[in-house]
Parts: sequence; C-alpha cells; structure tokens
Amino acid sequence: MTVNLITISELANIFEINQHTIRHYEEKGLLAPAEVSENGYRKYGLTEAYKLSFVLFLRELGLSLSEINELLESGSKIDYTKVLMERKLKIQEEKHRLDMLSQMVDEQIHLTTKIKEKTYDVKSPIRLKCLVRKQITENLTILDLLESGLKKEIFLGRVYHLRKFL
Repeated sequence: MTVNLITISELANIFEINQHTIRHYEEKGLLAPAEVSENGYRKYGLTEAYKLSFVLFLRELGLSLSEINELLESGSKIDYTKVLMERKLKIQEEKHRLDMLSQMVDEQIHLTTKIKEKTYDVKSPIRLKCLVRKQITENLTILDLLESGLKKEIFLGRVYHLRKFL
C-alpha cells in the first residue's frame, strides 16, 4: 500500500464532485485508480488527480464522455488544440448571444418601468420598417408576421403594431 495515495471520497471532496461520478468515469475507461487495496478501496495519486481535472475540464467544455475517451486515447496535441479552438468559437458565439439577450432584458426592464406612466414621449426619431400593411378594419395575425419572412427575430426584437383610430 502506497502512502502518498488518497481515497475516492478524498478525491471527490477535492474536486467537489460525487464519488459516483468518479466511479462512472472509471466504468467508461476515462480514469483508473492507482491502486485497489485488498478490501476494495480505490486509491488515487497526483497523476489520477490531474487526469480527473482534465476530464472535468473537457466535460465543462461540453464534450461527451466518448469524445473525451477518443481524445485521451489519441493523445494528439493537434486533436486537443482543434477541440479547444472549436469550443472557443462556440463560447464566443454563446457569449455574443448572451450579450444580446442581456441587452434585450435591459430594454424590457426599461419599458416595463415606463409602462406604469401610461404615456410615452418620443424624444428622437424612430425608424420603423413596415412588415405588413393592412386595412384599418383587419386585425394583425401571427400568419401576417410569418409571411413577412422574419422568424424568431421578430419576437425577440422590438415590434410595434401601429393602428389608426377613427
């Protein structure tokens, strides 16, 4: 029995994960204990801790266990670099999406705080694009918006429905 090894529960505590996660990674061939004692206790060293850290990092990037296994088996820096570059691009796209969403939330917060006043003052010109032109007596429907060619953008952006009142 090696002195510089720790138990599965100690390893789980270090990484703040469940012991079952470590066992699952073992079943999938991603991690193996440095030693299994006579009583069946799994023991781990620094090498296994680094490997677990790597697996957890790749999981955080969104790789599946099979993708991680392929990457570990290939051992190729080229494959790893390619994966990192692809994930970086996806992270940047997600960051952009979240920034846009945050901006929309800010606009909605601004609008909902103003709605209590029941009136709006237009201080600068508003440029509107006409998507659908209908007779005053006709109602705007979702099909009209669909026919305009816009998809989700119309619902995620600012849409104004202007009507004349007689």
